[in-house]
Amino acid sequence: MLAAPAALLLGEHPAGLTARDLELGRLGARSLGLAAGVGALASALAFGLALVPRKAHPRLVAAALLTPFALPPAISGLLTLTAGTRLGLGPGPTLTALALLGPTLPLAYLCARPLVAGLPPQLLELARDLGASARERLLRVWLPLGLPAILVAFAAAFAWILGQAALPSFTSGPGGDTLSVALTILARGGALPLVRRWAALSILAPLGLALLAKLAITATTRR
Repeated sequence: MLAAPAALLLGEHPAGLTARDLELGRLGARSLGLAAGVGALASALAFGLALVPRKAHPRLVAAALLTPFALPPAISGLLTLTAGTRLGLGPGPTLTALALLGPTLPLAYLCARPLVAGLPPQLLELARDLGASARERLLRVWLPLGLPAILVAFAAAFAWILGQAALPSFTSGPGGDTLSVALTILARGGALPLVRRWAALSILAPLGLALLAKLAITATTRR
């Protein structure tokens, strides 16, 4: 899995930093914040949807939820841009965040649902019998047990958002709102050495997050 990224990153790199590096650094910080914010919202919503019993979750609802993830990113970006323009919301970070949330939510749901389905229902029944309210069952039973599902969903959403370029290219403002869009523009212009330097962020950040999620899940399981 690391062979192709390594081949990309180990090529020629530019010497020193330029004004373009500073701009890419700013976009990189914005991309990390965007991926973290949208990923956290998507994983929280996905966890809530995964808690809904299957009997109250018709196949039609599930199909409607998963449809945005099945659409090509370019189509999703174009549809979001069209809807945003009609609503008076022009290209920019807000529209990009809304566009990314659409396909990120079903991705997080696909990660969270199998893990939540494997949680023991006996604990909930026991907590209910002991008089625990719905809020107490959520905070003291569901969230501790569902932490691996939330972390896995967040890590997958974060990685997908950070590497996504096709969808934000339709909703970004001038120059792009994310690092991936900017790197795509630079790569098409032939600035591959600069692209190699900053592509590391899109690779190392998800790997680091996956490692932290693994450590957190292991620590939680041992409890």
